[in-house]
Amino acid sequence: MGRKAAKSANPPQGQKRPREDAEAGSPDKPVKRKRQANDLSMVELYNDLAAESEEIRLEAAKQLILKFSPENKPSATDVLKALNRLIQGLCTHRKAARFGFCVTLTELLRLIFAPSGASIEGLDLNVDTLLKKVEKQTKTEGNVSGLERRNHLIGKLFAYKAVLQSSILIEPELAMNSWNQLLDLVFGMARDTPWLREECALVLVQTIETLPTEAKLEPCVRALSDRLVSYKIANTPEGIAVWLALQEQHAFTLPPNVWHDNDPLSMKNRPKLAKVLKGDIQSSLGSDESDAVKSAATNANPQFAWNTLLSKVLQMDSESKAARTDASKSQFGQLWLHIVDAQLFGSSSSHERKSWGFKLFAQMIGQVPEWTFPALFSPNFMRTLRNQTSKDDRFLHAAALLAWKAIARRAQQTPESSLSLIVELTSKNGTTDFEHSSKAETLEKVALAADNNGLRKIVRHLHSLLIRPETTEQNVADHRRQTIADLLLNIVKHYTHYDDLVAEFSEKDNWLRNTLDLLVEHAYFNPSQNAKARKVPSPLISDSSREMFQERLSSCLTRLRPVAAGSQTSFGVVVVDKVRSKAANQAFEQIFKADEGVQETLEKAYETLDIVKTSDTTDGKASVFQGLTLLYAFTFIQIFNGDTDAIMMLHDLDASYNAISNPKKGASSESQDGFIEILLSFLGNTRTLFHKIAIEAFTAFAPEISLEGLRSMTDILDTEETLEGQKQLFSQADEEADVAESDDDEDTEDASDVEMVGGDAKDDESNSGDSEDSNSSDGDSEDEDDDDELTQFNNKLALTLQTSGLAANGDESGDDSDDSDMDDEQMMALDPHLSNIFKQRSQIAGKKQREEAKQNVIRFKSRVLDLLAVFLDKQFSNPLSLEVLLPVLRLTRASANKQFTDRSAKLLQSTLAKNNTPLPLLEDAEPVWEILKAVHEEAKQGGASTAHGSACSAASLHVVRTLVNADPDNYAKVVDVYAESQKNWFMDRKSEVRDSMFSQFLNWSSRSRSATKAEADDFRRAAARMACTHVNAAELRAPGPSQSVYREDCTQCFDSISTQDDPSGLDVCLYCFNGGCTSDRSHSSLHAAKTSHPLVLNIKRTRKQVQRDEPPQKVSRLAIAAETEADRYDTTTHVKCYACGVDDVDKSSGKLSEVVDAVLKANTFARQEEVKAWEQEMTACEHTLCLEQDAARQIESQGLGQCSSCDLKENLWLCLSCGNLGCGRQQFGGIGGNSHGVAHTKSSGHPVAVKLGSLTADGTADVYCYSCDEERVDPELPNHLAHWGINIKDRIKTEKSLTEMQVEQNLLWEFSMTTEDGKELKPLFGPNFTGLKNLGNSCYLNSTLQALFAMPEFADRYYLPDRPPPDAPQPAEDLETQLRKVADGLLSGRYSKPDSDVITSENTPEAPHQKGLAPAMLKHLIGRGHEEFSTMRQQDAFELLLHILKLISRSQHVAPAQDPVDAFRFVMEQRLQCLNCKKVRYRDDEQENISIPVPIRRLPKDDSMEVTDSEGKEKPKEEFESVTLKECLDIFTADEVVELTCSACGSKAGFTKKSLFKTFPAVLAVNARRFEIVNWVPTKQDVPVLVDDEAFSFDAYKSKGLQQDEELLPEDADAGSATNKWVPNEGALSMLEAMGFPRVRCEKALHATGNADPEAASNWLFAHMEDPDIDTPVDFNAGSGSGGGASSAVDPEKIENLGAMGFSAPQARQALKETGGDMERAVDWLFSHPDAQGDFDEGGSSEEPTAAKEKTLAGSDKLPANFQLQSIVCHKGSSIHAGHYVAFVRKQIPDEQSAAWVLFNDEKVAKAADVEEMKKFAYVYFFRRL
Repeated sequence: MGRKAAKSANPPQGQKRPREDAEAGSPDKPVKRKRQANDLSMVELYNDLAAESEEIRLEAAKQLILKFSPENKPSATDVLKALNRLIQGLCTHRKAARFGFCVTLTELLRLIFAPSGASIEGLDLNVDTLLKKVEKQTKTEGNVSGLERRNHLIGKLFAYKAVLQSSILIEPELAMNSWNQLLDLVFGMARDTPWLREECALVLVQTIETLPTEAKLEPCVRALSDRLVSYKIANTPEGIAVWLALQEQHAFTLPPNVWHDNDPLSMKNRPKLAKVLKGDIQSSLGSDESDAVKSAATNANPQFAWNTLLSKVLQMDSESKAARTDASKSQFGQLWLHIVDAQLFGSSSSHERKSWGFKLFAQMIGQVPEWTFPALFSPNFMRTLRNQTSKDDRFLHAAALLAWKAIARRAQQTPESSLSLIVELTSKNGTTDFEHSSKAETLEKVALAADNNGLRKIVRHLHSLLIRPETTEQNVADHRRQTIADLLLNIVKHYTHYDDLVAEFSEKDNWLRNTLDLLVEHAYFNPSQNAKARKVPSPLISDSSREMFQERLSSCLTRLRPVAAGSQTSFGVVVVDKVRSKAANQAFEQIFKADEGVQETLEKAYETLDIVKTSDTTDGKASVFQGLTLLYAFTFIQIFNGDTDAIMMLHDLDASYNAISNPKKGASSESQDGFIEILLSFLGNTRTLFHKIAIEAFTAFAPEISLEGLRSMTDILDTEETLEGQKQLFSQADEEADVAESDDDEDTEDASDVEMVGGDAKDDESNSGDSEDSNSSDGDSEDEDDDDELTQFNNKLALTLQTSGLAANGDESGDDSDDSDMDDEQMMALDPHLSNIFKQRSQIAGKKQREEAKQNVIRFKSRVLDLLAVFLDKQFSNPLSLEVLLPVLRLTRASANKQFTDRSAKLLQSTLAKNNTPLPLLEDAEPVWEILKAVHEEAKQGGASTAHGSACSAASLHVVRTLVNADPDNYAKVVDVYAESQKNWFMDRKSEVRDSMFSQFLNWSSRSRSATKAEADDFRRAAARMACTHVNAAELRAPGPSQSVYREDCTQCFDSISTQDDPSGLDVCLYCFNGGCTSDRSHSSLHAAKTSHPLVLNIKRTRKQVQRDEPPQKVSRLAIAAETEADRYDTTTHVKCYACGVDDVDKSSGKLSEVVDAVLKANTFARQEEVKAWEQEMTACEHTLCLEQDAARQIESQGLGQCSSCDLKENLWLCLSCGNLGCGRQQFGGIGGNSHGVAHTKSSGHPVAVKLGSLTADGTADVYCYSCDEERVDPELPNHLAHWGINIKDRIKTEKSLTEMQVEQNLLWEFSMTTEDGKELKPLFGPNFTGLKNLGNSCYLNSTLQALFAMPEFADRYYLPDRPPPDAPQPAEDLETQLRKVADGLLSGRYSKPDSDVITSENTPEAPHQKGLAPAMLKHLIGRGHEEFSTMRQQDAFELLLHILKLISRSQHVAPAQDPVDAFRFVMEQRLQCLNCKKVRYRDDEQENISIPVPIRRLPKDDSMEVTDSEGKEKPKEEFESVTLKECLDIFTADEVVELTCSACGSKAGFTKKSLFKTFPAVLAVNARRFEIVNWVPTKQDVPVLVDDEAFSFDAYKSKGLQQDEELLPEDADAGSATNKWVPNEGALSMLEAMGFPRVRCEKALHATGNADPEAASNWLFAHMEDPDIDTPVDFNAGSGSGGGASSAVDPEKIENLGAMGFSAPQARQALKETGGDMERAVDWLFSHPDAQGDFDEGGSSEEPTAAKEKTLAGSDKLPANFQLQSIVCHKGSSIHAGHYVAFVRKQIPDEQSAAWVLFNDEKVAKAADVEEMKKFAYVYFFRRL
């Protein structure tokens, strides 16, 4: 961590505390300062009363009540003032504030009017005067807005509420007149103000509930009940709530003749009750009465009376046993049906009423008991729910979805209710027609919430619906049955407790067994005549439904395949056993009908299957028999599905079984062929299930494969991807030959092939497995294309025939056609046209057939390649694995299909890299020699493909290793093969063989020889047949001190000098010292060819193997010793010449000795750019340089051991001015301190102190200057210490220095790489899972890069593996090259492998992570010229993100490449409206991110929670209330008032400002600001922000633009003359000044940050506090006026300097003019104005440049705007400049069905375990638009 970390975390002795100083008072005016402090304290208390946190409100209320309690003898004036302030505070629009002020007012009134206790002297206050005070304080005066009038009315009501609840009207004596007066006021508001009626009723209900049941208070209750009638409130929903409250406790006071039996719930009152609750006052009252009561205002939520009523009825039913057994007879059921269902969900109900109903249902479903469900799911409700959910554009679609979610929540809360919910949703008033996915998802969630017993009942219920789908229409029944089958399939797919279910699977009545049973029953059987009537489906299962059940059964088996239930094949066998069992049952009739011969084959195969299942596997053939069982079971399933060709497979399986169980000589070949044919048949099935079964069976059979069987598969890889190739694969050549002979046209012959593809393969494809549960979208689109082309064909034909009256189809040219319509001449004239039309049709059809044939072959070859991958993996040591090499190599050619090229190359790379697996053992080497020669021949056919060349070289070396391993004498013959190939390569200039093939063989040979190093050198020299002529080149010279030497990794990729990356090491150019790799990418040779720099120094580095007999010593010293490269690595070097072809040039020849030695001794690029990570750059200051010391004296040694003011003996600081010794502040690490050194500094003004414990004999120590508030260097420290008699050479360091403590603190910032139970997170490797090495505080860079390059826009732009590297003369200095380098490193997977230096054992359970890539070159480019990012200090990741995006935007993007930053861009629309005249102004701002404020609300501290520091001492811990993303966005987009003067009306009342999205980006970067200023230091607080993984709608934040009723503000009067004038944003300026910053600083900050965001400006101020010219006034408009004076002249040299930084000349000219020629501020201005057009006036004239074309708005304004969280950058620490950053990215992990969160913690990459917790505290969020 850097300097900022130490300052913000804990300075050594103290921070400035301006607030403490301010509060300390001044002797000049103590009384005034004290009064001001009291006023300030009261203001803070009143502000806390309005806080959102209930805890803060209650604490503030407590303090105020205590302050004005009569016991504390407050003055009457203060009490009246407090009452006025509390009443005024009720008139606010903030709900939380009203509650806080109301509670305080209530309790304060209770104390003031208390019957017993002290009175307040001089306070003349009674109830009457109090009510008058309320009226006065809540009265609006003048012309106020409707919102303000509304707030005052609510405030008045809350004041009345406080008076009622304070009991001052009834204690100490009853004030009946005041009681009546107050009731009249409340009832009058309820009658006359409809929108306030509900609040009035709530006040009255609470009053009734809290009123004591005493006889003396009976008049009060009667007065209240009488007013229900007199104010015409009784017949309103609110009046019913008040009535029920009175009925509960004071029934005797209820007025008569209002409700029958005085009970609104009486059955006779139901019609009236329904009208009242519906709000129909006119119908429920007479005409006179209805005129007196205003209708209630429209309300988005149902009145609280509904809840009160339903809760009352439920309470009544809970006491009745009959109600709980029959919901329809219960009071709740009848009330719900008659009131809610009929009135809110009736066909004539309004959308508002239905919305009420949905919300009522969502509340009730979570509260009511299960027996009420039949009543709750009422007819009208279910009808409305279905209708509103069916389509997304329905008016109440969102409300209906909330109801569905509430149902799912109920099931999860009470799993036992799942069955009842399923029954109600699918039967009775429900239905199985689920037109919307939300319904199906809800049913699935409800079902999965149940336990196994509940699921068993649910499956039984669903089976009954399959048999009786409650319809007689076949198509409707088919649809409902498919819906139920889909639900069953999803239950099987998403069930997560199979481990517990396996033990129960054998039980007869098990939900999974029952599911498979019903799918088998309806897929393969019809009911027979003997079946029971209730078992017979009605209507019968159709053929299409039966096929659907077969597909769902196949998908279930696919999901269950990996589930262990006895054995891997048990579920397939279970299905077969069920079919056999049902076939023997007279109640069922099997669909599949077999003749006698076929039936005999089946019976025999059944017997064999039974034998195989129970076979003895002690002879080691368990996996083989398991594979046989697997194939038998699924071959039967294919037969049951109607594939009669599969019957022949049973014969092949029988032959394979006999060959395995009774092996006979010569019989294996035939059985092998049959077995392979079976596998290929399974692969040909388009269902995913059979593909997986084929792989699983092949894995079991792999050891038994013969050469013939293997070649039958490899031959398939050579099949052409054409129609002929398809015929060969699917054995259709003979069948098609006849068709071909009958047609003369080749295209017509092609068309006949389509019947086979379209008839077989295509039909199967539409019914394929998992993803094929529904018809393929590709198939649909092809059908549509066919229909379009057929329509065009018919139209052309009809157009040609229209003169004859003949139709284009044959249906209308039958018996009624008239031959005389067209004569012979007309027929002859039509003949050419018809011929042309039919020819075009056949050509179109032929093209489509060829494309389909190609895709069929590719798909089949891909699946065969899967099998061969299994064979290479499992049978690597089998000599037959060598036979696979050539066919796979041919797939890597440049001419091969791209899909196979990449896949085959990766397959060979991963397979041949197995160093720890035994090589194949050869019995006969002759065939292997042929393979080696064939590989060398194949190397000539690559077509310049890099992948092919690398694969051939690797395959050749693998064969060589095998041959030499079998017999070392084979090496000589191997050399001959290579020599012949190299000779041909040299002679043929057009040869496509890559030279790396020979160099890699030489490298392997060198490593493999058992010889000394000298012998190896001799061997390499002997290989060089000619001398190099470039060793004395004039360009050769040693690197200078400032030259960078790139000798660690390649400048264009991350291949490094480590032999683990590439055995051939790294080449360093001896001319320009560029680093180039020598691997398959050959960046070194490319550089040599491009620059004509032939000589390179090859460097290889290998890790030393260190043997330790005992554990390493613990660190016992304070000094930190770094391990050197020489301690860790062995390094070998040799010089190569590309031009001469010499691989080992004598390093002592020519100039090489000097140059090579200098290259090896020079600092590497990374070292040269790196500033020591943990050391701060400290300098002297004027206070240390000009230190004045008191008279010299000798400080005795005992005087240096203890603080002069306390007993502390450590953390002691010596004042260099006077010699005082004081202790410092407490510091991290448990070091104590009482700040006596700080106190001495404040009292004496002595600025400089030194920490005694840090003194060392070499003159270093911790020196701190309190005037500068910085750690400094004292050049004269030895002399200054000698002044006090201290000889520094005698000192011994006894304490850690500040830097060392900072190191220790920084090492604590480590994200846990373990799960909650202590297990190590699973490391991830491969493409997209590559880590980045920490370069020293570079975690902010690493996490940002991981988040960016996980985005498709960045990957597509910079990951270009098939393109050559950019043509840059200095790759390390080229941003494009380095971004592509990082993209390749992160995304290719080339470097993502475990660190081989980490050796794990049983004592080191953690899994090794990656080494990580070091992005040093990119970091250098990003930070070049930047004050912060060029250092090694920790930085703000969000600021870095903005900086990177700007650099990328300014770089070149040559078409078709697109700027990836475009995905971030969008437009915010700012709306200003004058508070006085209401005129508006709109402004568009293009942005790339938003920074949202996070409200900081502290939670009460839990006294029981112990929080300790590292020394075990208790320390305070703050916790904060969680906030949602929506709340932060609401604050970000909320109205705010800014103080501006209106140019239209001149008012200074201010403006409301609101910013909303005008367009939305593809990627939204959101910075969560969790900072607050603590002692003038921005401190990050851990406020949890709740962000889930679901899509989040931004539709509510879309701007609407200028409305018709809005009037725009006129432009400023001087706008024409001040177009270029810069004026500070008044609103932002006032906010900054309110924070205490001087105006000059505020203006500078706003000018540097875009003049809009006060937050950004404040951050700029904190970062530039120490600038020497921070308080110097600046004229920001110098040179921007209309004159052309000297001020407008711009220094050309400055324009040139800015141009070197990437800015255009016009931009540089404008920036310099705007900033008065200041270079530093010009750079800041340019970064703040990336879209500036620039100043094109080179001569300084005032003419405007040519008007730029109107710019297209960035982003998209289309709705819906739904975003989903894709990645986050998290920060741990109290400051953005300290702590540690990591990234979490949502990625697709191999072998997992859905995307998961991946943790990128520098070089560590692992599947995240605690992402939900980390999302709460993320610093930057990246959302992707869906």
